[in-house]
Amino acid sequence: MPAKHALILLTRPLEGSKRFAEALTKASGADLNVAIAPLMAIEYLNDPIGNDFDVAVFTSTHGVSGFARGARGAGRTAFCVGDRTAECAENAGFAAVSAKGGAVALIALIQKHRPPGRIRHFRGQQIHQSIVGSLSDFEIPVTEQIIYRQIQQNFDESTLYLLANAADIKVPLFSRESAQQFDRQEIVGTTCDIFCISQATLSGLSPEKYRKTTVIPDPTQNSMIKAVLAGN
Repeated sequence: MPAKHALILLTRPLEGSKRFAEALTKASGADLNVAIAPLMAIEYLNDPIGNDFDVAVFTSTHGVSGFARGARGAGRTAFCVGDRTAECAENAGFAAVSAKGGAVALIALIQKHRPPGRIRHFRGQQIHQSIVGSLSDFEIPVTEQIIYRQIQQNFDESTLYLLANAADIKVPLFSRESAQQFDRQEIVGTTCDIFCISQATLSGLSPEKYRKTTVIPDPTQNSMIKAVLAGN
């Protein structure tokens, strides 16, 4: 577990950061020094959600939330990147199947099942890996609909002051885009230990700027929590 003076900085969009902070606190069983400073905001689009699909694909909880603003799953199958996304999809009326973390695992899961019917990926505007393109290589046709976009944000002065005066900072990062945006911030990185959910996330950083960068063993929230609390 991090020392009491360690600052755990959460940069995900606000609601996701709040949920992760709650999960961290529950796992630690102790008070933690957590700061929330989102580097991304989510803006949902108002395009109507059609019912002309049989199977959904979700690569984030934001995709599920955007879908649920205008439609329900109605018992259809949803292939989801991880357990948290699958839980959200279940709440939206889908019969969810979790790939247990990571786009590569999700693509392999869909390839294995080869679900019949019309498959649609509900996604954000920015993506690191094309689900449609990857599955087309296996002759699995998939359409897609963009239902939200990520808006980049910068640290405000109070966050910059906090980081400048912290001797020990733990920063979990969950995407290459968030890593790139973190890398753009004008901070002294020599007190930062960065925990990346994947090698792709690490590729968004300039590792030499930071005290330590680590790719966690598994691309899941539980693995990230264990890594941050252990300080590895």
